[in-house]
Amino acid sequence: MRISPADTFDRLVQLTAPGAPVAPVVAALADAAGEVVALRPALEQAHASAYLLGEMDRITGAARTLHDSLAELAATDGMTTFDPAFASDD
Repeated sequence: MRISPADTFDRLVQLTAPGAPVAPVVAALADAAGEVVALRPALEQAHASAYLLGEMDRITGAARTLHDSLAELAATDGMTTFDPAFASDD
């Protein structure tokens, strides 16, 4: 089984560069969380370890939290691009 959300998370590093638009990141996070959720039933049927399922839930939760936070910043504060000052937080 190929887990494509990993590719999405890898691309987020480039998508969140200073001055980059926020909207594609919000969309990518929603897609990645949805893909992880969609993979869960197959792992349950394959009797995957509880640890792996727990990690999938953690990743899904983190992606959704970040998605919701960025969407809120875009909606309430009008954030449309990543501030170059964020780079100093890395």
